[in-house]
Amino acid sequence: MGGKWNQHVLTTCKYCNKEYKVVPSLIGKRTHCSRSCADKTRSKEQRRENNPWWNGGRHYTNGYISILNNSNKYVYEHRSVMEKHLGRRLKSSEVIHHINGIKDDNNIGNLMLFENQSKHRTYHKVSQ
Repeated sequence: MGGKWNQHVLTTCKYCNKEYKVVPSLIGKRTHCSRSCADKTRSKEQRRENNPWWNGGRHYTNGYISILNNSNKYVYEHRSVMEKHLGRRLKSSEVIHHINGIKDDNNIGNLMLFENQSKHRTYHKVSQ
């Protein structure tokens, strides 16, 4: 009485290598024994360069460009450019000013370093 609907084929899960039953029409379409294994595979396969939306670890935050650094953390590109130029890490109190006012123009010639926010504010008062 079973008919074709009760016929199953054994296949192996792409993630955990466990054998599971699948109807013949789903062979090749269903490659995992569970939703959990499918999600784990997808998260492994879709990281960084393998993800169709990957943009090289670069995105905009509040008008500034953020980049993914070697420590897997996003940092403002203008701070990273200044650190490379100076050959040292910036102090958290130090402020980078974009001379032309364009937040995503991070050429070193357009960046100016201030010791702190107070000195940066003073510069703006004087230059007006």
